[in-house]
Amino acid sequence: MTNFRPPAINNNNSIYKVEDILVLYELNKRPTYINDPLETFSGHTHSIDSFKARDIFLDFVQVVSKLQENKLIRENLPREILKHLTVVEMKVILKAISKPVKGTKDIVIDRIQTHASDEDIRNNTDKSCFVLTELGLEVLEKYKNVLWIHNNKRDIFRYPFYYESKFDEYYFMKHWDLDPPNTLIDYYETKNSGIVARIYQIENNPEKSLLYGLRKLTEEINLQLEKCKEVGWFNTSAGLGEFLSLHASPELGEPLSSKTIFKGLTISDDNFEEILKYIYDFAIKNPSLVSFNNFHEIIIALLTNPGDELYRELLYNLYQSNREKFGHEDYQEDINNYHQKGFDDEEGKQEEEEENLMDILDLFITDENRKLEMVFELIDLLDLEVIKKMKIKIDNRLMN
Repeated sequence: MTNFRPPAINNNNSIYKVEDILVLYELNKRPTYINDPLETFSGHTHSIDSFKARDIFLDFVQVVSKLQENKLIRENLPREILKHLTVVEMKVILKAISKPVKGTKDIVIDRIQTHASDEDIRNNTDKSCFVLTELGLEVLEKYKNVLWIHNNKRDIFRYPFYYESKFDEYYFMKHWDLDPPNTLIDYYETKNSGIVARIYQIENNPEKSLLYGLRKLTEEINLQLEKCKEVGWFNTSAGLGEFLSLHASPELGEPLSSKTIFKGLTISDDNFEEILKYIYDFAIKNPSLVSFNNFHEIIIALLTNPGDELYRELLYNLYQSNREKFGHEDYQEDINNYHQKGFDDEEGKQEEEEENLMDILDLFITDENRKLEMVFELIDLLDLEVIKKMKIKIDNRLMN
């Protein structure tokens, strides 16, 4: 038998790696103990699991050691530690040099700066932390795009695109000079308007965020109308959850909904009608399935009412009329019977064969990514108690 001896993998010869940038960022963000690199002064732990959750595999302590060797970080100078100490800790220093201890934090720091030597500070605090060198700060600034995608990629891509997009930390490590928002917008402009909407929200451009969000919702309505025409099936929730939950970046505060964005914009009725007409012409491929007036009424109902009940009702009526138009009444009756049987069966009837959710979706959707999206959209709509019951059921099956 021939021995298996493939060529060795040549590691990337780049001086810096994604893990270096992410750890530099953490050390610059939070004062971290020199003698325990996983622990910070605030009690926060640099959890390795938090990186793994974002598909980043690193040994934090090992990376810290490498950063020290490459002179990207160093131990703090005595006076650099003062801003990270509590007032109580600084009073210990003042007592040691027989100076008054009263005053605000700024006053106490100024008093130590004036009267204490470096040795006084060093001898009266056991805290020391990592500080980025000038080189470390330069490297962090150069690869700031790696941090941008690291902090925002989950909100931008969501499941399952989060796992499948090529635009991750490693992509922008190699293409550090590209602007992430513009790069992603250019790429997804014709592929996924929902992603574009979320990028504009992160970039604090609510107008374009709303416009692309409306485009994405209208594209989903168009898709559901086409399916309704073909098989008599519809989903009034499709695209709704995504439209109502555009996310802002952490720096911008709480996430904003599309309704909130709409209310905050000064748009005349004529201007908004013009906008909706453009989106309608752009996304609705078969105007015979929904008139512009009907579409206008549906979107206005969604944006101007506190809940989405009227939106769903109008959309349902639209789908119902199309089902009747294309002769799907009997098919709908079969679907209703199928669902009624499932809901009435409180005992679950475990002895009967259960139909797999993905098999049901196969009847109406061929795109695998969209099927997964729908499953997770459904989960988002479920009551917490229902999810708990689902977990118990899943755990029981795994044990069996």
